[in-house]
Amino acid sequence: MPGEDNTELDAMTNAKVIQYSDPMIKLSPDTLEGCEILVIDFQDLGIRFFKNVTIIAQMLELAREAKKQAIVLDRPNPLGGKLVAGPVLKAGLRSRFGVYPIPLIYGMTIGELSLCFNKMFGIGAELTVIGMENYTRNLTYKDTKLHWIPPMDHLPEPSSPLYYAVTGFLGEMGVFSTGVGTTRPFHYILAPWIDGELLSDKLSK
Repeated sequence: MPGEDNTELDAMTNAKVIQYSDPMIKLSPDTLEGCEILVIDFQDLGIRFFKNVTIIAQMLELAREAKKQAIVLDRPNPLGGKLVAGPVLKAGLRSRFGVYPIPLIYGMTIGELSLCFNKMFGIGAELTVIGMENYTRNLTYKDTKLHWIPPMDHLPEPSSPLYYAVTGFLGEMGVFSTGVGTTRPFHYILAPWIDGELLSDKLSK
């Protein structure tokens, strides 16, 4: 949570560092006092319920309220730009699992998503997106051959977001285990009360 207790100074530049990871906390415009430009640069997953999607929206709203220019550095969508699937969030619902009515798998890069939020959903920040070179929409992250830096501990490989898209929400519910803590997180759905044969039969119909 932002505040005095988690505000630090960068050792090299003496700049203020605020740790911010809870997507449901809205920072005050005063947070950007003394800041000229808000640069947004982190890896998303192409999945609506990943917390960074909500944080993107929060950052754009913060830039608008603080009257600062926002610059988004675009990155590849790990699932590619052609896969769109899953339910659309109901308008008016807002949580860490999504803020605007987009599909579960939305088929946009972080830059495209930012433009969508800003224009289609009326955030209205002063936004610039810095695009990528040699990126095409059919490329997954694995296809790009870029080094994968996990956006969270349990996504160790570029293929991990695909499994997270299928089982991650079940893990967030707290009812199932999704293999977090094993060598293959999100590859499994585990619970002592599941009848494996019955479930397999239901899923295959």
